[in-house]
Amino acid sequence: MTMAPGGAPGRAPGRRRIRRSLIVLIVGLAVLVLVAAVVGIGAVTGLFGPTSHPPVNPAPWADGARIRPVRSTDPQVRSVLRAQQYEIAWRSVVTGLGQQQVDQEYTFDPDQRRGESPAQHRRGSYLAGLSVYPHGTSTSTSTSSASASTGTTDSGAEGSDDIHVGEYGRSSDALAALRDDRSGESLRRVSSPAIDGASHVSAWQGKSLSAPCRPKAGKPISVAVDAVVDGRVALSITNGCASSADGGEQADALLAIARKAVRAIETVRSQPVPATWMPGTASVPIISSGGWYQSQLQVSGRRDGLNVQPLLDEPFADSGVDTVFYGKDTVYAYADRAAAHAVLGKLPGMSTDYRYQQAPHRVGAGAGDERLCARGEHWQQGTTCWSRVGRFVVVQSYGTDGKADATMDETQVKALRGVH
Repeated sequence: MTMAPGGAPGRAPGRRRIRRSLIVLIVGLAVLVLVAAVVGIGAVTGLFGPTSHPPVNPAPWADGARIRPVRSTDPQVRSVLRAQQYEIAWRSVVTGLGQQQVDQEYTFDPDQRRGESPAQHRRGSYLAGLSVYPHGTSTSTSTSSASASTGTTDSGAEGSDDIHVGEYGRSSDALAALRDDRSGESLRRVSSPAIDGASHVSAWQGKSLSAPCRPKAGKPISVAVDAVVDGRVALSITNGCASSADGGEQADALLAIARKAVRAIETVRSQPVPATWMPGTASVPIISSGGWYQSQLQVSGRRDGLNVQPLLDEPFADSGVDTVFYGKDTVYAYADRAAAHAVLGKLPGMSTDYRYQQAPHRVGAGAGDERLCARGEHWQQGTTCWSRVGRFVVVQSYGTDGKADATMDETQVKALRGVH
């Protein structure tokens, strides 16, 4: 036995070293386990941001970079442009469905990151499509050019509708896509109604596809309408929760939607895919958000004849807008400064629909010529500001996601200074 200073018994030095080594080893293992757990959670949740899992299909422009026009010879760009054409036509023609969420579909998964499986896509020659989710319709219609939504029928059935719109490079694939969609469903074809501009039209009926499905009368059933437009576009509309007691009203409602959808599809098919994406950015500096969901909306002088004024937010509709750019911020381009200044005068009087705590009011101009701001009704909405710089109006929200003390990023406003 060894003696500690003062004659007290102590542990042997070798044992002390072994104990310290064991403690260091245990602590080291604990740290390794903790780091591995944090890395695993970050990998699943994206805690460490895009740097740890870069996108498989990065957009042409990085976040904060200036957008430059990109030619549609790139197949990904071509798919995005076509999907945007379908969305504009859909929103312009297929009206009366209440509020709609319209999601564009591409030949690739724009959100896929390294190490993740891509979202499922259509067969080989798929070019572009839509997913539409309408709400609050009187005909229980939810649309999805590739997805679903809910609504309420006149017969009282709370339903779920899918509307799929997909353009293919081969006509055989369009028809095959419709057959694939119906192959796993317990539906039977009940008729082949006529729709001008469409072929292979089929009406279906069968067991309800929605759970739970509780119509106020009759049994829950599903009704659907399929069609091929211009030989290469598949259109599929399904209400998975209709009522057997509605006397065919729901099927008629789906046919009415299908006729509008055919007109929208024909509008797109009659127009070529634009040669470039965001062509207006060649002369107007627009800052990128870094994603694929950026676009340019031509308002005046459209070749397809569509009236897109109703697609503009209040109070910009019918205010003389020439072009709208949706990038990091939304930029409305006018022919001159007077028109841009005039629309700001309409902001305080617009219907806020409880979106803001008070009407938009003038604040310091910042980097622009003049500015109005309004705080959102809910704290997560942050503050929205409308800034005029020359003939442009920039709309931006900041201070969202709990960052109430955030300040406005004026990069876009500064980029437009001096542009004629």
